[in-house]
Amino acid sequence: MTMTASDGTEISYLAAGRGPAVFLLHGFASAAMSWWTIGAAQRLARRGRVIAPDIRGHGESDKPTDASFYGNRLLADLAELLDHEGEDTVDVAGFSMGAEIGLAFAVRYPHRVLSLTLAGSGWSPEGIVAEYRKWFEILAPASDTPDALAALIEGVPDLTGLSEEDVAGIDVPLHGIIGEHDDERRWMERIAEARPNFTPHVLPGVDHMGTWRSPDFPGLLAGVVTGDE
Repeated sequence: MTMTASDGTEISYLAAGRGPAVFLLHGFASAAMSWWTIGAAQRLARRGRVIAPDIRGHGESDKPTDASFYGNRLLADLAELLDHEGEDTVDVAGFSMGAEIGLAFAVRYPHRVLSLTLAGSGWSPEGIVAEYRKWFEILAPASDTPDALAALIEGVPDLTGLSEEDVAGIDVPLHGIIGEHDDERRWMERIAEARPNFTPHVLPGVDHMGTWRSPDFPGLLAGVVTGDE
């Protein structure tokens, strides 16, 4: 399905199931279909309405090459997608880049978020843009639109570098899933500085992408989001 954002950008998304809405936000240089590939979307669709956008610059969505089309526009896309789907509120789950977008969305649109589940990343500083550039060098050769990914990276600081007050003020259930050896584990565990009761689930023996590929991840994610963990 598609939605035309208020700036004219076409956003593609996948949806399945009926009931309470759940956003699934994919990682950098990935796409919405990846949630079905690992089986997480199917599990969550048994209990609610799964809505998984291709973040602009990815998948079947438009891929602007101007950095002004990214940053906070990614958050506006989510709010507009909820309106398009006729949903007032949503549970949000994201992996890696999707986790950072989800955290920023909960800060900027608090009245629209019921719960937030972060996987593979967390409360990242503005300097995380260097990590994006590292992955860009690895992934760009396989991309047919590297200029769009480069433009998205320039907007990343608009979404990260949230204040302690921002994170502490997220007044919804907040969950985390992180690999034991994930380089971004420190940004996940940093959330406890703002929310002392926050304790993420740690998947033993895996790194960043190992979390995504773990056969335990889809079930764990579904359990956390639905409260059946």
